[in-house]
Amino acid sequence: MKTPRILLFIFLVTISGSAIAQIDADLDGNETIDGRDIFAFVAQWQASQVAEATGTQVGWVATLQPMSPTYGVSGTAIVTSATSIRLENFSYLNNGPDVHVYLVTASGDSGFTNQEGAAGLSIFDFSNNSAEPYVGVTQDIELPEGVTIQPYTHVSVWCRLAGVDFGSGKFVPQ
Repeated sequence: MKTPRILLFIFLVTISGSAIAQIDADLDGNETIDGRDIFAFVAQWQASQVAEATGTQVGWVATLQPMSPTYGVSGTAIVTSATSIRLENFSYLNNGPDVHVYLVTASGDSGFTNQEGAAGLSIFDFSNNSAEPYVGVTQDIELPEGVTIQPYTHVSVWCRLAGVDFGSGKFVPQ
């Protein structure tokens, strides 16, 4: 006899202790909180357990959300190894001073504070490149020697001079 999925869910809630607080959101993007969100939560929880056990989030994706249309930031960041990410279909108008791709550790699900952003790690500097805009490009980025993706939760196109996030996203399992 197979165990009904709801019993599995109740068991997971019981052993994790924090599951109920995390299933108060539309995790599957269909604009309602329903049974599919339970399965999305379980999938995310399982992926987080694997990441915790292996120390890497290979395959996790952050969808870059623009903070302002002025800078035209969009695309996705994909963790390709413990020490690299790939920006795919990446766009940025390349029109800000002292702008970098930053990795950030943050507590929020939807973003991070400017203080958390300022404490991030620069992994790519746009000022070393021509002023041409990036439009739908793929950019592979190796992390600095001795650095791994493991402690970081978000990626940002960050203006260091102004302390402003031009566009960012949270890494989530896929």
